[in-house]
Amino acid sequence: MAGPVAYGLDHPPASLAYLLVEGVGASQSSIRDLYDVVIWVETDEPTRLARDLPRLAEGQMSPEDYAGWMAEENACTTRERPWEHADLLVYGGNSIPHDPDREALVTVLSDHPRRW
Repeated sequence: MAGPVAYGLDHPPASLAYLLVEGVGASQSSIRDLYDVVIWVETDEPTRLARDLPRLAEGQMSPEDYAGWMAEENACTTRERPWEHADLLVYGGNSIPHDPDREALVTVLSDHPRRW
């Protein structure tokens, strides 16, 4: 099987069976109904910060850019509350014991109107 392919904002090929759109704003209210399934990955703040530190240390972004990025993400999640509209919640943190290489902690939201 071929690996993931990144597409720009233009249209992906019609033969594409699945399209994964990721990011905090990916399920915002203006486009949410276009998706068959919405997945929210919930990650605790200490884990998110620990994962971001190498980006800062390697100079991939400045502390100022990082602060701006986090402010935008926090505003988006406060406004959109994407976990409330998700079909699946996936735990992406480290504070619940599990083997992240072999296990995923998932909650199916059965009362959500979307069915698959």
